Amino acid sequence: MKKKTDYLISKINVNSMETIHEAINKLQNDEHIDAALKSDIIAKAFVISFDGTNNDPPSKEEEQYQNQLMYNIMFGKDCQLVKPTRPYTYPESKLYIIEKGCFIGCDKRQHDDECERELYKQIIESNNLNNKLDIINEMNPGIVKDNEIVSEYILDIDLDFFHTMDSIQPKDTETFYRLIRKAKIITIAMEPDYVSRWKVDDHSISSEKLLEHLLIHIKRATT
Repeated sequence: MKKKTDYLISKINVNSMETIHEAINKLQNDEHIDAALKSDIIAKAFVISFDGTNNDPPSKEEEQYQNQLMYNIMFGKDCQLVKPTRPYTYPESKLYIIEKGCFIGCDKRQHDDECERELYKQIIESNNLNNKLDIINEMNPGIVKDNEIVSEYILDIDLDFFHTMDSIQPKDTETFYRLIRKAKIITIAMEPDYVSRWKVDDHSISSEKLLEHLLIHIKRATT
C-alpha cells in the first residue's frame, strides 16, 4: 500500500490540476493529508483524533522518560522516575498528532467507559479545544496566540469524529466558531460507514444528521 501511495504522490505536480485529481481519485482516507504534505501543498498538519494515545512525535521529555523506563526494566534497576509534566518541547515535524487524553476535569487514576463518554461530549467544547490548541502551540511554538491559530489553515472535519449527537451540540461554541471563521478553507469528510461503526448508544446518529448540524454551526459562525 505504501509503495502505491508513494508512487501516486511522486506523480503530483502542484501546477497541474490533472495530476492532483488523478492522485486524489486513487488515494484513500488520510492518505490525502500525507500526499498534501509530501507534495508541499500544505506545510504542516495537526491531527486531533481518538486514535492518538500519545503525542506523535513524542516530546523530548516524554521520549527521555520512556527510555529511562525501558532501561530500568531491561536491567532490573529500581530507580525512582518522575514523570515529566508540561510544558514539553518537541522535535520539528510536518505532521503532529495530538494525544487523545481524557475529558477536561477528569481526576481518575484509571480511565473507563464513563471517561470515554464524557470525552465524546467535550470534543468541540471550548475548554477541550483550547487544551488541544495549547498542545499544538507547544509542538509548534508561535502558531497559536490567545487560543487562535495565527497562520493560514484548512479546517478538515471528519464526521466520524462525532460518536454521539451530543458531541456535535456543544454548550460553549466560542473556540469552535473562531476556528471556523478564521479557516481559509473548510473540508468535510462524510465517513458514513465509520460514523455507524463508532457511534455510542445513539441509534439516531448518521453522517447526514451530523452534516446538517455542522452546516448550522458553520452558518452561525460566519453570519
